[in-house]
Amino acid sequence: MKKDILIVVCIAFVLRLAFSFVVAERVGPGAFEDVRPMSDAGQYIALTKNILDNQTFTLYGEPHSFRTPGYPAFLAFWYWLSGSWFFSVAVVGSALGALSAGVTYIIGRELFSRTVGLLAGAFFAFEPYGAHMAARPMTESVYTILVALLAFFIVRFYRSSSKRAVLYIFLSGLVVGLAVWVRPQLWPFYVFPMTLVVFLTSRNVHQAKTALLSAVLFIGVAALVIVPWIVRNAVLFGEPSISSQGGWNLYFYHTKRFTGSERFFGLENDEIRRFLEIRLGKPGPDDIRSIVYQPIYYTEAFNIILQRPASYAFWHIKESLVFFYDDGIRDVLRHMGAESSFTFESISAAQILKSPTALLALGGVAFWIGVFLLAGYGAWQGIWKGTPVIRCATIFFLLTILYVPFVAGTLAVARFRFPLTPMIFPLFGFGLCMLWERLKWAV
Repeated sequence: MKKDILIVVCIAFVLRLAFSFVVAERVGPGAFEDVRPMSDAGQYIALTKNILDNQTFTLYGEPHSFRTPGYPAFLAFWYWLSGSWFFSVAVVGSALGALSAGVTYIIGRELFSRTVGLLAGAFFAFEPYGAHMAARPMTESVYTILVALLAFFIVRFYRSSSKRAVLYIFLSGLVVGLAVWVRPQLWPFYVFPMTLVVFLTSRNVHQAKTALLSAVLFIGVAALVIVPWIVRNAVLFGEPSISSQGGWNLYFYHTKRFTGSERFFGLENDEIRRFLEIRLGKPGPDDIRSIVYQPIYYTEAFNIILQRPASYAFWHIKESLVFFYDDGIRDVLRHMGAESSFTFESISAAQILKSPTALLALGGVAFWIGVFLLAGYGAWQGIWKGTPVIRCATIFFLLTILYVPFVAGTLAVARFRFPLTPMIFPLFGFGLCMLWERLKWAV
């Protein structure tokens, strides 16, 4: 067993680090620092530099509220130790990816079998998008290991006695709180208590009480970890919220796209700022993504949604399906310095015949559709034929995999899917093994 996990971890680390060296060779020494200033990666680098230089979490000279400080602080720590962006981003990111592969193997092994664990860990290790994210100054490397640990602790929670179960609930809440500091997504607050209360309760009143108390402990621990950040935002901005991403994303990436409008109204930032100041009734921060403006974005977004709620719901669900087939190959190739504009939606028959890149994109889509079909089959087998432990953990994984793209909508591309692969690949491995057994039995 130890040899298995060592092999999985080493393969994942070597592949990720090798990809980082290719990026450094093709893009140049500034590949891990000199990224586009307005991009997500560029803003994480800028926030990190402000932490290092000024010990402040600021962007463009103002306190920042759009992103949470977990990843910039993590990056600043490693840069402070090493003085190297390559080490801080690529080497540390590769190590975290390797650890995530190891945890994915353990989840598959403990929940299903050694074979499932090997399949899950191997697919996580070899998946190209993982190497791409390990070599970028983005939250995914840290967020994915936290999600993997959450999945592991939940599996252990379902397998443990009452005393140890309390420990794993505590650790689950702690990991979720830390994950929110890295990326302000709150899906565990809804999905895990739902799993506990709805699917663990039975006619036995004692079990119902235990499930309810576990949910309360989980939410309580996670909330305590997050509270300092919420207090900071309340003091600085008068908004006791985690981030302004919710309102911003709902308005610009969802409702404005739904109406066919340009994402930024077709206006310059100064014009957007004037619009916001009129709605606010007074001058506000220069940063148009400040948490101060979040109520305005929510109000404008819901005004649009309520005009055509059924049409918006259908459009939103349709857009969220990208989660299940976007392979991210364009991002990987661009990161390596290659030119590629292919997406699954834009590929034509002529391009498939002429371009290996188009074939890669088509193959990536086919791969992910196959992964989700087998993961769905594995989830069905786990829920209806598995032990209570397998059933409950599978339900948690399945609810997460369905809930996240539904909330993310049009944003649910490969970046949103990748942190959930420690849950997806064990279900995929189990589905593949069950299908193989069924085929052998039929033969």
